[in-house]
Amino acid sequence: MIGHVDLLPASCRETFARQRTRRRWLLGYCALLVVLALGYSGVTAHYRSVDDQRDALRTQVQDRLLKNEEAGLLLTQIRTLEDRLTRYNTLAWPVRMTEVMDSVGSIVPSGTTLTSLTLSPRTERIRTPAAKGKPAHEQTKNWLTVELQGIALDDITVSQIVSGLDENPLFSRVSLDFARQREVDGVEAREFRVQAEVDLDARYAFAELAEGGDE
Repeated sequence: MIGHVDLLPASCRETFARQRTRRRWLLGYCALLVVLALGYSGVTAHYRSVDDQRDALRTQVQDRLLKNEEAGLLLTQIRTLEDRLTRYNTLAWPVRMTEVMDSVGSIVPSGTTLTSLTLSPRTERIRTPAAKGKPAHEQTKNWLTVELQGIALDDITVSQIVSGLDENPLFSRVSLDFARQREVDGVEAREFRVQAEVDLDARYAFAELAEGGDE
């Protein structure tokens, strides 16, 4: 039978035991430091990535804000141009208001009093259905609505106004809204309202009287 006999002195054995314990603690501390270092590196890398994402998002937001601001300015400029074009198209009529009023004045008989004369432009949308292989399409038609309201002596005078407007090539779609009896200063008269339209898409030529000449 072979036995094991420890001949190492007790003091040496205690010294070796303390050294082994120190090494174990040292290895444990080193391992803990390595784990902490790795954890810190991971946390630092994560926060660095979060910071990068935050900076990227901030940059995107700033870019979008700038683009939205530029888009808003462009929309404002577009609306301004559209308003100017609308005003220009409204003002750039092929017939002047004075010409319309002169034409109305030449039609209304003497003794007739106009209480109101209204001129208002309007746009009519006309849709043409498809026919013979042609697709349907929509177009716009511009009109100037002329509304006359006043007091005439009798129905004959009212009919003269309606026929005069209807025969004048400047006016179209002439209609009599109403003609009703009204007493003016104790005299029986006829209150009327007539509407007509001027085609603003047409072109007109008005003959002017030569100075001192005849019509």
